[in-house]
Amino acid sequence: MTGSPRRRWTWGASRAGRCSSAGTSGRAWSRPPPRPTVPADGAPASAVRRPAAGRTGCPGAASAADVFRTFLPAVASGTAAEALGLAEAGEIRLAGHLHDVGRVGISSRIWNLTRPWTAAEEDQARLHAYHTERVLARTPELAQVAELAAAHHERCDGSGYHRGLRGDRLTIGARVLAAADTYRTLVEDRPHRPGLPAARAWQRLEADVRAGLLDADAVAAVLAAADGSARRRPSGAAGLTARQLEVLRLVAHGLSNREIARRLGVSPRTVDRHVSDVYQRIGVSSRAAAAMFTIEHGLAGPVRASGSSESGQEAESR
Repeated sequence: MTGSPRRRWTWGASRAGRCSSAGTSGRAWSRPPPRPTVPADGAPASAVRRPAAGRTGCPGAASAADVFRTFLPAVASGTAAEALGLAEAGEIRLAGHLHDVGRVGISSRIWNLTRPWTAAEEDQARLHAYHTERVLARTPELAQVAELAAAHHERCDGSGYHRGLRGDRLTIGARVLAAADTYRTLVEDRPHRPGLPAARAWQRLEADVRAGLLDADAVAAVLAAADGSARRRPSGAAGLTARQLEVLRLVAHGLSNREIARRLGVSPRTVDRHVSDVYQRIGVSSRAAAAMFTIEHGLAGPVRASGSSESGQEAESR
């Protein structure tokens, strides 16, 4: 009796799920999903070979495109954060790996459509950022990156989702992750359209910067990470070194130069020099203006806690 091949779900010794089908001939086949090539440490994010779009047909199985979807933002955002001298680079890289976990809460029918979404379908797909935050927040070890991972579709002008945060409420980590995810979205093949060449993706990102959607420093760092080009990599956020960024954050938190010196274990004169250099680089002349610059550019991240009780200052930015 002839008919269409039967499909069954089998588990191999490696515990990786595979799709198998067998016809009346009794012959069976099994094929694991392809995997993206992982570059060596220090290689640019563009060294990841992009797999073809599409799924394996296995219920519940992740395709190679799913793996790529999280790997590229993690590499690009982590490398960019390190280039910007951010102390939380590790958290940003982890958020890059986890930012799309909420996609499992949306029907695969939406993701696999070969035509542009309707307004209702787009609204449904946008819920994945909310689901990401909910899923990660339930795990104590991941709760600290839940809000960051869920912010990968936020935009500096407040037009993003799922919270619609404006630039003054987005940390530099969220801005970096948003730029990395946007780059990945542009170069990745989708069921309804092929990915763009890297050069076209760069142009689109730079256009988003001009439109006030993405942060200029974050985009420059992500493009440098994706290209592996040191000439595009800034020395730090707004051109600041890691130490200068740390000093700027402490100034924004209201600490005096003497308190900053005690916090960092350096002399007040050294702090005076750092503060002067920071003011010159960001184009301000007062602490109030420096604090405003920090907020507007999403640099008001957490600062290192101090063992001393200095003026009751909190060592954490909310």
